[in-house]
Amino acid sequence: MPQISHEPDVSQQTPALRARFATLHWVRYPAIRTADELPLDGHPADGLSWKFGPDGPIGPDGARLPSEVWCGVALFRDEASARSALAARARFVPQLAETVESWHALLLALAHRGECNHLDTVQPGPIFDDSRHDPDGPLVS
Repeated sequence: MPQISHEPDVSQQTPALRARFATLHWVRYPAIRTADELPLDGHPADGLSWKFGPDGPIGPDGARLPSEVWCGVALFRDEASARSALAARARFVPQLAETVESWHALLLALAHRGECNHLDTVQPGPIFDDSRHDPDGPLVS
């Protein structure tokens, strides 16, 4: 099952491209949806990366199978862009108005360990700059 992925061209950017904020999106449709049934061409403005895919079990080819639950994560350099995207989520979360349940969050990375290929598929590395700014509000760790 394919997933939507939007990433900027990082070939002309510095290798230290990192995010400070992320938005997380969890949606439940009234029935199982496939990638062919959803308009997956949208992405958040000013996002460094956008991944959106089904939460179904992993199939024999290693891809996730269709599901009524889909999840997405977008990465941003700054808080204003992340908050703007969160407010405008109906523009890039497919068929959001048709969901029976949805959950969305703004995330600030306080620490990050390990490597990820969301920003650079050739040279995976850390995707977040650790933040020392506390925007106040609920904290999940």
